[in-house]
Amino acid sequence: SAFVSTYYFDQSERSFRNDLNAAVQSSATVANQTATSGTLSNVTQTAQLGRYRWQRDVYGIYARADGDLGNGWRSDVGASWSHSRVDNPQTVDAFGQGRLQYAYDISGNVPLFTAVNPTAAGNLALYAANLHRDERYRLNEDRYDLQANLGYNARAEDRGFGAITGARFTVIRQGVSLTRTNYTGLPYTLASAASGTLCGFVCDTPIPTIDPGKVDALFTAARAGATATIDTAAQAGGTYSTREDVAAGFVQAQYRTDSLFVAGGVRVEHTQTGSSSTQATNGVYAPVSARNSYTNVLPSISAVLNTSDASKLRVGASMTVSRPSFGASSLRGGVLNTISNPPTLTTGNPNLKPRRATNLDIGHDWYIDNGRGIISVAAYYKWIKDDVFTFGTLETVQGVGVPVLVTQARNTDRTVRAYGVEFGASYDLSFLPAPLDGFAVSGNASFGRAYFPITLTDQSVRVFNNLPNQPSRIFNAALSYDKGAAHGRLAWNHLSRLWDDRFPNFTPTGFYANRFQQPTNNVDLQLSYDVTPRFTVSFDALNLTKQGIEQRYGRDQELLQSTWKLPRQILVGAKVKL
Repeated sequence: SAFVSTYYFDQSERSFRNDLNAAVQSSATVANQTATSGTLSNVTQTAQLGRYRWQRDVYGIYARADGDLGNGWRSDVGASWSHSRVDNPQTVDAFGQGRLQYAYDISGNVPLFTAVNPTAAGNLALYAANLHRDERYRLNEDRYDLQANLGYNARAEDRGFGAITGARFTVIRQGVSLTRTNYTGLPYTLASAASGTLCGFVCDTPIPTIDPGKVDALFTAARAGATATIDTAAQAGGTYSTREDVAAGFVQAQYRTDSLFVAGGVRVEHTQTGSSSTQATNGVYAPVSARNSYTNVLPSISAVLNTSDASKLRVGASMTVSRPSFGASSLRGGVLNTISNPPTLTTGNPNLKPRRATNLDIGHDWYIDNGRGIISVAAYYKWIKDDVFTFGTLETVQGVGVPVLVTQARNTDRTVRAYGVEFGASYDLSFLPAPLDGFAVSGNASFGRAYFPITLTDQSVRVFNNLPNQPSRIFNAALSYDKGAAHGRLAWNHLSRLWDDRFPNFTPTGFYANRFQQPTNNVDLQLSYDVTPRFTVSFDALNLTKQGIEQRYGRDQELLQSTWKLPRQILVGAKVKL
C-alpha cells in the first residue's frame, strides 16, 4: 500500500498595542523614602503604539509506502518536504516626556505610581515624538526527510523473536532576516496623534491611545525632514542562516508473547550543523560562519508485562538527545531592543551542545469495568548532561543610558537531575441513558522536582528546584462528549509556579531578580459538529475565566514584577475534507 498527501496552512494576524511606561532613569534619586514608599526624581514616561502584523504559511507533501515481503518480512519507506514562511512587519510610534517626578507606594497588592505634577504628566502636548520605527522580520525554512525500515516478525500480532532496522536522513535549511529603520527629529507631539484613553490595570492612570490614521498622516508629512537611521547593528545581528543535517540508523531486537513484550536496541545519530551571519570588526562588517558536528550512540530497552488480565507493568531505560533551537545555537550578534524595559540583547551560541539524558521509567496501568476506564501511575528519573538554559546579566552597552539585559543560551556545567511521579485516570460514562452515554471524564496529575545547578558570574553555585519554564505540579481535568456528529470538551488546567528564564540575572547581587510565574488556572471549552462526513463546524471559547499572568521576584518572590490580564478568546471555524 502507498499514499501521497499534501497540505497548505495560512494564518494572518494583526495586533495593535498601546503602552504607557514610566522608566526610572539611572540618575534618579529617592526622597521621602520609607520601607514602602518614596518619591522618584527623574522618570521618563513613554506612550507608544506598536502595530504587529504576522503572516504565516506552511505547505508540503508527504508520501509513504508499506510492503509485505513474505515469510514475516515487512518494509516501509517515507519521504516528505515542507516549507514554512513567516513575514512580520512591525511599526512603533513612541512619544516621551522626561524629568517627571513620581511617588510610589508598594504597601498594597499592586504597586501604585502617582505623578507629583499630574497636570504635566497628563499634558499630551509635552510628549514629543521620540521615534517612528519600521521593522520587518522574515523567516523561510525548508525541511526534507527520508526514512526506510525493514522488520522481521515485528508486528503487534506477531509472537516470538523479531527484529527491526532502519535509517533516516533529515535536512533543514533556515534563513532569517531583519530590517529596521528608526526615524527621529519629528516635530509633532502626542496631542496631535492621540484619540481617547484605555484603562490601566487598576485604572489609576489612563493610557492614551494613539490613532493609527492620525500618526501615519503626521509621519508622512514630516518624513522628508526627519532623520532616518538604518539600524545596521540590529540588521546584521538579526540576519543569519542555519543548516542542519541528521543521519540516523537503528537496530532493535524484540520478543513478544501474549503477556510479555521486551524490546531493546541502539540508535546512532550523526549531526552536522552550521550557521553564517555578519560580524563587525572595528566598525567593518564581514561574513562569518561556524560549524559543528557530533555523534550520539543511544541505547534503550523497554518491557511491558501483563500483571493480570486487566493490568500492565511498563519499565524502560534509555539514552536520548535533544538538539537546541536554531535561535539559540545559530551564529548571530543579536538585536538590541531599546524600547523594552529593561532593554534586551540576545546573542546566539554556535558552540552550544545538545542535551543528553539518561532516563529510567516505570509505570503501571489498570483497566477497569471491561475497558471502560483506566487508572495509571508512573515515575521517572533523569540525569541530564549539557542541559540548555538562558544565561543573562545586566550590562552596560554603548549608546544606551540604562543597563541592558544581555542573554545567551548556554550549557550547564554540572549534571542536572529531574524526577517525579504522574497519575492519570479516565472513564467512559457509557452506562448513562442516551444521549448522555457519550460523556467521559478524565484527569491527571504530575509532581516533579529537579536539581538544576547554575554557576554565577563569581563562580558560586545556586540550585533551582525546577527545570526552566517547567512547573513542579500540573493538574488537568476534563469532561468530554463524543457521540455521532457531536463532539465537545470542557477542560481545566493548573500549572504551579515556574521559573521564567527569559529574564535571567546570574550575578550574585542580582540573583534575587530572577522572575517566577505564579500559578495559573485555565478553563477552555471546545465544541464541534459534523454537518456532513466532510464538513465540520466548530466553536472554541478559550480562557473562559480570563486567567492572566503574574510574575514575581525576590528571595521569596515577595515583589510583584508584572501582572497581565488576558482576555477570553472566541473562535468560530469550519473544516472541509476534500
